[in-house]
Amino acid sequence: MAKKFKNIIMAMAIVVIAAVTVIWRIAVTEAPAVVEKLTWDVSAVWNDGASVTATLNKGTLTISGTGAMEDYCRYKSPSPWSNVCQSITSVVIEDGVTSIGRGAFYGCTGLTSVTVGSSVTSIPAVSFFGCTGLTNIEVDDGNAVYASVDGVLFYKNKSSLILYPAGRRGAYKIPARVRSIEESAFSGCTGLTSIIIPNSVTSIEESAFSGCAGLTSIIIPNSVTSIGSFAFKDCAGLTSVTIPNSVTLLGGGAFDGCTALTSVTLPDSITTIGWFTFRYCRSLTSVTIPGSVTRIGGLAFQGCSGLNSITVPWPNPPLICSSIFDGIKTTACLYVPEGSVDAYRSIFSWRKFNCIRERSNQNHGLASKTQQHRNAD
Repeated sequence: MAKKFKNIIMAMAIVVIAAVTVIWRIAVTEAPAVVEKLTWDVSAVWNDGASVTATLNKGTLTISGTGAMEDYCRYKSPSPWSNVCQSITSVVIEDGVTSIGRGAFYGCTGLTSVTVGSSVTSIPAVSFFGCTGLTNIEVDDGNAVYASVDGVLFYKNKSSLILYPAGRRGAYKIPARVRSIEESAFSGCTGLTSIIIPNSVTSIEESAFSGCAGLTSIIIPNSVTSIGSFAFKDCAGLTSVTIPNSVTLLGGGAFDGCTALTSVTLPDSITTIGWFTFRYCRSLTSVTIPGSVTRIGGLAFQGCSGLNSITVPWPNPPLICSSIFDGIKTTACLYVPEGSVDAYRSIFSWRKFNCIRERSNQNHGLASKTQQHRNAD
């Protein structure tokens, strides 16, 4: 009897435990992902006297206090809210805070709006890298350094465009007063389909349009004198680009990874083609290097597997890095000035081309007599 009673008690206990487990699982599954109010000290250690606090409440992260925010790095020292980043929908920087930390909101894809107070004097564009849902940035009218126009971040005098919200879609026309498109200003704006750059712009800075996969073409006005490193890196939809004669600096990696790029016009004003400039532009079929170029960086045309012809201007072949044309097809032809075929054949970094022809024969598809004789051998 006692044994039977004991078995009944054990069976009831198992039923109760099972029921509690089911209820707990239902609660966990069905409960909304609400983050309770959280607070962190985010004062910059390098800023004596800084006292800055971040408070997350119902999706809004409010940065308040006095002084500068700490800087963060995704892998080494992520922000304290990195594990709840997806729950942040808006950020408010209150008056008193002087800077927004680098990398502070990296990858907060749920973030849609940012409000900046009057005292902020430093906003690194990388603070909002990967915020693919961001559509609006508003700056207090009393801010002496920054301003916002239609939700886009500028310096106060509106001569420099600092940050275009990555979550926006469609076309954008840059205001006529802008002279500089700052570093990473449009980086990661995959929904940007076209851009109008006014004649007032003189510089396109590093990584300005990197990762803008929706861009298919771009017209760079003849007011631009410099294009920074990786300015259009990984613009996978970009098919054509014309670089005007006003450009004297073409930074390394400027068109790295533009896999759909079929044509590019290089002006006589350029003196240097930097490292990685056209790396992996697999759709590029021909390129003409202007006579003004005195230096080509390593891997400049690496992986341009679609290249059929490369035209160079120098009667005397310059010494170049042998990696410049790594990965192009063996049938690609190098076109050189008349009488220079043998000279190019004698240089290790150039004789990797199986086909070297004089430029005078380029349109006829015929090798020079010297080259025909070499091929016959």
